[in-house]
Amino acid sequence: MIDEKDKTCLIDSNILLYAFIETKDIHKLVVLQYVVLNLLRYLRLKMFFGVITTFWRTTHKLNVVKSVIQNKNIEITISTQVINEVCVNLIKKVSFSEEKIRKMVVSFYNKYNIIEINKEIIIKASEIRERYNFSFWDSLIFASALYANVEILYSEDMQDGFIIDKTRIVNPFKQCSSA
Repeated sequence: MIDEKDKTCLIDSNILLYAFIETKDIHKLVVLQYVVLNLLRYLRLKMFFGVITTFWRTTHKLNVVKSVIQNKNIEITISTQVINEVCVNLIKKVSFSEEKIRKMVVSFYNKYNIIEINKEIIIKASEIRERYNFSFWDSLIFASALYANVEILYSEDMQDGFIIDKTRIVNPFKQCSSA
């Protein structure tokens, strides 16, 4: 699933937000610190993702996301919607400073292909909602993936395996979700 060669993908905000969920459990906090420190080596960002539910799940999810982000055969795209969702959640959930937000946004634009929401994407999202009964926000993400002509849409919240045209939804955490 993750080791596919020469793929293009769009990553949903739910994948990017994992490391920022606040926890009061000291063990989980230690794991979160471990996750963030390891991510610093690979992403040049202050923080990135990884919900801490159990040590195994966290380690597994970290390895899964790292394998996607570090895969030189995968061209990563994110939409301005994803950037907005990541920013609002980091501000609300972990009190990210505006300075950190600005640095992260610049990093996203330097590292990934960015799709800006436009009229064509909004119209396509409406068609997706009408035909497939997607939510408003999920249809915008899928329409952005179609607009970017990516093969894989990584999302934890959408229907794993669902395909429109040549774009397929992949839940990169599906193997660990039942654990």
